[in-house]
Amino acid sequence: MIFSNLKTVLTARLRLVMAVLLLAGLILAAGQSQPAQAYGGRTPGAVAAFYYPWYDVSGNINTWRQDAGKMISQPATLYHSGDVNTMRTQMDQARKAGIDAFAVTYNAAPGAWADRFKTMLDNAPAGFGIAAHFEVSLMTDSAKNVGGVVNALNALKNNFTTNPRYFRFQGRPVVYFWWPQGIPGNVKGNWSEIRNQVDPNHEMIWSVDTTDMSLLDVFDTVHFFSGAKWADNPQGSYQSLKTSVNAWNASHGGARRLSTASVTPGYDDRRFRSPGEFRDRAGGNYYQISWNAAINVQPDLVTISTWNEWYETSAIEPGRDWGNLYLDITRDKANAFKGASGLGDASILKTWSRTDLPVAKQATDRSWMWGPGLNDQRREPNAESPGGQRTVYYFDKSRMEINHPGGPPDVNDLFYVTNGLLPIELMSGQIKTGDSRTENKGPAQIPVAGDPQNNPNTPTYAAFGRVSTLSGNNRAGDRSGQLVLDTISGSGQTGRNDGYTGRNVRMVKFIPESGHNIAGPFWDFMNRTGPVWEDNNMHDGKVVEWLFAMGYPISEPYWIKSKVGGVEKDVLVQAFERRVLTYTPDNPAAFKVEMGNVGSHYHTWRYGN
Repeated sequence: MIFSNLKTVLTARLRLVMAVLLLAGLILAAGQSQPAQAYGGRTPGAVAAFYYPWYDVSGNINTWRQDAGKMISQPATLYHSGDVNTMRTQMDQARKAGIDAFAVTYNAAPGAWADRFKTMLDNAPAGFGIAAHFEVSLMTDSAKNVGGVVNALNALKNNFTTNPRYFRFQGRPVVYFWWPQGIPGNVKGNWSEIRNQVDPNHEMIWSVDTTDMSLLDVFDTVHFFSGAKWADNPQGSYQSLKTSVNAWNASHGGARRLSTASVTPGYDDRRFRSPGEFRDRAGGNYYQISWNAAINVQPDLVTISTWNEWYETSAIEPGRDWGNLYLDITRDKANAFKGASGLGDASILKTWSRTDLPVAKQATDRSWMWGPGLNDQRREPNAESPGGQRTVYYFDKSRMEINHPGGPPDVNDLFYVTNGLLPIELMSGQIKTGDSRTENKGPAQIPVAGDPQNNPNTPTYAAFGRVSTLSGNNRAGDRSGQLVLDTISGSGQTGRNDGYTGRNVRMVKFIPESGHNIAGPFWDFMNRTGPVWEDNNMHDGKVVEWLFAMGYPISEPYWIKSKVGGVEKDVLVQAFERRVLTYTPDNPAAFKVEMGNVGSHYHTWRYGN
């Protein structure tokens, strides 16, 4: 029966508690070592919640009814862990609360739990991952040895971690481990041998629940599943662990070790064990204290103990006695921890934060590079991505994507996150579904700038495509220094209007790669400096690498008449591979040059909303 091992697992967790509290006082301070840097500075952290698939309502088993006397509280809605719709609902609730992944119980043994792990992995929504919580205590006695664990982890690695829905941090699949001492013999020696056989180059992130900091020689990070819950303020435990990680990094080479803080809403297992342990939830106050401590320490990762451990009353999912309180707290605190709201993958958030977090914090009056927030997140076909699909992130101004989670290129590479060639697709009418695959939809009949409706004098993407370089055509020579006097009408008719001489806008940069000239206001915009968010703080720097953000120009700059808020204005427009830039001379200085709403336009064209 499931619970023959369950009680042993839960009881063993208590052994770590006093050791963790001692550890907090024993670790000596050490110098800070710098984390691996990526474009945009420190990668904002990720959040994973421990999830248990052992609640059954089928056949003769009804966990909620049979074990009601062992639980202090129960979920707001009782459920069967094997029901796929329940899984989808829970994953969606977690994603909307700022949780990036569930760490789901896993031991590689055939049976209901293994089936549920695979079902969750196959049904995880865009922007949400599933990691394995590898519980040695749940393995059969005959498998609790180095060879048995190696076989189980190789099965996980080969069968599941390549799934694009598997949880990754900084491009590496994450595995959580419980009870490493469950293998007889020397703990460190056993796990060193296991690591060398399964993942010697640390291509995965292994996180272990332990108080033995020497295991950082083997594992990539340490989490305290239950250690902080008895402290009135767990910040000391979090900081001690981070100090230990920093000390290891300062004295070792190789893969950088990561710091993890483990937050919890409280704990009460007194109906399940005798005498049991208790940490008062205090109406959500302790959960906030736990989260605030994690935010102050700024670890790389946060674990939540737990999403749904009802025997220990540490669940944060909607509860009979607290409703959505803990999801609301999680949403606020996870967003504060990550540095912005609801932007999914840490690398996506990092890219957005570099340019647009200063705008959101009103540290600058410049216009958005991406937009104020994420508009949509979904999976789209891409032949070269794992499983033939990639997760994409739509903003007003563009779309971000990670074509190859884990690389290449490396997660620290500028082009690990890319933004799509949306103007080219809008103009050509060809949706790219791979490097050499397209689907024909027809050019977009959407104005390139200004109001999307009742704007007849503004050319559509279809019209603008006729003067753009989409297949080697329409290239121009070097016109550096010339005034920009070319015009294009709503129907795509080109001309010249010397009346724009007074605007005194000139071509200043010829790009031979695409055969087009960039107008002065755009070139200044592409190379400007100002506040950026790097290394978890604000400082002045180059706002953007223009080739990464815009790509090469694919048209010359053209003057158009465009309605903005119902008022027709002179607007200069130039198309690039990844963006459309507009210059409105009559706008306030900070908003004279803006990114066109290519991301929104593309989403409307492709999906109709």
